[in-house]
Amino acid sequence: MRETELLKNLRSLKAIEPSNDYAMRSKMAILNYPRKVAVGLEIAGQGVVVQSFNLGLSMLLTAAVLIIILGGTATILRSVLINNLPGADTGSLVSEADNITKDIDIKLNEAEYYALAAKETSVALREASLNGPAHANPLLIEREAESLNFDSPTNNKIDDLLNKASQ
Repeated sequence: MRETELLKNLRSLKAIEPSNDYAMRSKMAILNYPRKVAVGLEIAGQGVVVQSFNLGLSMLLTAAVLIIILGGTATILRSVLINNLPGADTGSLVSEADNITKDIDIKLNEAEYYALAAKETSVALREASLNGPAHANPLLIEREAESLNFDSPTNNKIDDLLNKASQ
């Protein structure tokens, strides 16, 4: 077949139309075909309320899944990351606080010791200023000076002891 013959046959087929009776029966068959409604919607019927309920339920389930996922992720990250941060471990914090408490106690004890020493020093200085120190008393110095003989470089007691030791 040639191209012209093929085009002629196609034009003749294009002009074919269905009969009115066939068109009417086909239209009625299509319109009378029973439609199936979704199982959940058969009972309640299709309406704005049911569609809103479906939308709300899907949003609620999505939010619940997100909360579960994010909550689980936060717990996992907290246990993995936060416990590895320095100073975040409760055991080390407690031991560090105990060490600091001991250091503070030592410092307080030292401060108490120095306060006591300062008080004793103050008492001694006050007594020395009121009565005068005993070692600086002129009478005591004179008595001690008399017992020592500065004029003679020899001490009689030493000579006696040396003589007894040589015999």
